[in-house]
Amino acid sequence: MSKRLKKCLYNTSTSTVLTLNSSGFRYFCAMRKLLMIIVLCLTFAAFIGCDRHKGGQKWSPVDALFDSLSAVIEHDFYADSPLSRVSAEIAHLESVMPADNPAAKVRVNYWQAFLNKYLGKSETATSLFERAQTIASESRLEYEAKRIRARILSGRIETQVSAEDYLEAHDLLEYFVKIGDSLATATTLSFLGSVLLELDQPKEALRFYERSCTLFDSLGYHNSASKMALNIANLMQHIGKKRECLKILRTLEADTILHHEPAFMEVLWRNLYLQTGDTNALNKGYELVDELPGRRDLRALYNSFKMHVSDNVKYRCLLLKDFSAVENPGWRTNISETMRNYWQSKHNADSALAWADSVIVNMELYNAQNRAAEIHSIDTRREIELLEMKHDEETRRLFILFIVILMSLAVLCLSVVIFFSKKRNKARLRQKESELRLEKSMNRIAAAAVEMETRDHILQRLEHDIEQLHRDEKLNLPDAKALTSLIRSTLRTDEEWQEFKRNYLNLCPEFFATLRATWPGLSQNQQNMLAYIRMGLNSKQIARILMVRPESIHQSRWRLSRRLGLDPGETIEQRLSSIFDGPLLRRHITKPE
Repeated sequence: MSKRLKKCLYNTSTSTVLTLNSSGFRYFCAMRKLLMIIVLCLTFAAFIGCDRHKGGQKWSPVDALFDSLSAVIEHDFYADSPLSRVSAEIAHLESVMPADNPAAKVRVNYWQAFLNKYLGKSETATSLFERAQTIASESRLEYEAKRIRARILSGRIETQVSAEDYLEAHDLLEYFVKIGDSLATATTLSFLGSVLLELDQPKEALRFYERSCTLFDSLGYHNSASKMALNIANLMQHIGKKRECLKILRTLEADTILHHEPAFMEVLWRNLYLQTGDTNALNKGYELVDELPGRRDLRALYNSFKMHVSDNVKYRCLLLKDFSAVENPGWRTNISETMRNYWQSKHNADSALAWADSVIVNMELYNAQNRAAEIHSIDTRREIELLEMKHDEETRRLFILFIVILMSLAVLCLSVVIFFSKKRNKARLRQKESELRLEKSMNRIAAAAVEMETRDHILQRLEHDIEQLHRDEKLNLPDAKALTSLIRSTLRTDEEWQEFKRNYLNLCPEFFATLRATWPGLSQNQQNMLAYIRMGLNSKQIARILMVRPESIHQSRWRLSRRLGLDPGETIEQRLSSIFDGPLLRRHITKPE
């Protein structure tokens, strides 16, 4: 038996499913580069205030009941639950579907299409998938549209897949991985793995298959993981790793859970028989064929296997009965070889010659089919390479553009930093200068205040001494008054107090303007009085400055309090502190001992 025919015979009739992998194809490498650039761009966009892309949320929510039923259906499909049960669940889902809800309509059509696909109604399934795709696209349901598209692409593996389909599947894979949808990732990779196998990339396909099996197992879909393992076993046999293939087959054989899946077990027994020649496996597979409705082609194949084991007229007759139903040219070739060898052993030249002609015809059909597949595979690989080159070029352009933008932004940011740094330094310099001027003014004020306090202290001592001389009758009253007046005029000059006032105004230049704005109509004397009070001078000190008695200052403060409209219990000092935001200047003055 030829290698191609063996591959044909080993081929599983059950659906294949797969998972995540880093493909060795140059396109996928290019896509990773592009993805890296996109991630960087998105990160930068977020930095400058643009909206970040939000991750997908899988199926759009409808309501609690609908969503829970849909989740059950999805689980049952991938857990290989009975189709009758799934069909009833879909009918229930349709009955609770909210009216005029696009997301609900999409999902109902999707699961109906899925069911029809399992039932072998391909045309109905395709129509339902297309209807769901249209609703999802019109309603801008991104996840639903991509999920449906992935399923449509998976169905094309049964015919011929284009390079565009393969690359689109890679984009879908990237999307499902990004949003964390492991199930959709697995089913998408099943398609990619199968395509890679058809493109004669068995090692790459094997990586997809192995990761797929792991992923389905982690999701708890035991049956799907087992189907994947069977695909891995078939691929192992295809690349010459028969020991690994047999190990996987024996492991699956020992799994009693799978014994409730006739379609799966038939493929398993068939492969075991072809690997080992185990007639027990052949008999078990033969018994399961009758449980698979409409599989006359498969019965004919098994009867040809039986004729290799037992020269029985029964199997020959059964084979001839179902031979017309066999459409696979590889299977027809194998069956024709079996019949030719049988009639040769019976020395029936005419029958042997007739079946030999059938072998030739079917072998030519098989070879033609394979040549067409090989040509398509070569063309597809070339198309993929061309598209990869285009993507590489686009990636390079995007990378260059990104670098240019990044450098431009870096220069811009540096310029902004330098500008604000200079501006900040100038502001700091002005602040330092202002602080220095303020400190000088404060020092002058404090020095002047200390000097005035010192002079007041001296004046008090002298006045006390003069008074004491008057009491001791050493100095008459007129002379005492004259001497006191002379001392006061000598120790204090108006220019000194004016200098004190100017220094204070330098410290608080807005003082008089604020006074006039707060209390319009204040006289100059009243403004001066408030300035003295704000300076921290008491009534006695103000009286000495103005050369009046302290009682006059008390009277002036009382009238000024009424003019300012103070609250009961509020002092002039408190009102000024509230307006000018801070305590009196007296805190800066150190009184002499």
